[in-house]
Amino acid sequence: MKISGSGRIQGGKLDEDVVVSGSGHIIEDLECNGIRSSGTLRGAGALISHGEIKSSGSFYIDGYLHGDNDAKFSGSASIGDALIVQGALSASGSFRVGSKVTASLDIVLSGSSRIAGDLSSEAAITLDGSARIYGNIQAEDVYIDTRYQWKLKRVFSAKKYPYKIHGTINVKNKVDISRTRVYEDVKGREVHIGERSDIRGIVYYVDTLKVHKKATLHNKPIKIKDGEL
Repeated sequence: MKISGSGRIQGGKLDEDVVVSGSGHIIEDLECNGIRSSGTLRGAGALISHGEIKSSGSFYIDGYLHGDNDAKFSGSASIGDALIVQGALSASGSFRVGSKVTASLDIVLSGSSRIAGDLSSEAAITLDGSARIYGNIQAEDVYIDTRYQWKLKRVFSAKKYPYKIHGTINVKNKVDISRTRVYEDVKGREVHIGERSDIRGIVYYVDTLKVHKKATLHNKPIKIKDGEL
């Protein structure tokens, strides 16, 4: 179904893609083959896509969003409930989710992100821009603001901690973070706490721990065994 001006979709199940280049409004829950939107797409219920989800405009869904493939947002996106993606997830604009975010592949959030629940991936998670995560982060690897040293303009940033994690960071392999405040624990095989980071909980590591001289740890780090990850 294509909407190039202003149009409505009642909801239900569509055996085709939804393509929006104007203004589209989904009245009820919708299940479709895929979503491509370069305009404004609003939905009053939940949305299930069996293909890719791509939005370069404004994307607002009141319910949950489930995708069986990759999801890419380069404009502004707001999902009222959970976001579950059976692929990779990327967002480079304003990104708001009212519950948990889960992806089976890499997650890259490079704009301004706010996640009300947990953020988890079966692969790597990269945060670059600014982010507030109100739940836990869980992944194979986690990288937060690792490009800070290459962006000199960020030295003058008004935000002391552009990244705030209100839960724990729990990864199987490597954690590398800068300018991040973590209110709970950080746990990983290799842990790097970079410049201007503030860890309120305990840092647990298996192999290596590096702490920048301008980072703050409120508790003594603890070395753990592999099976404790």
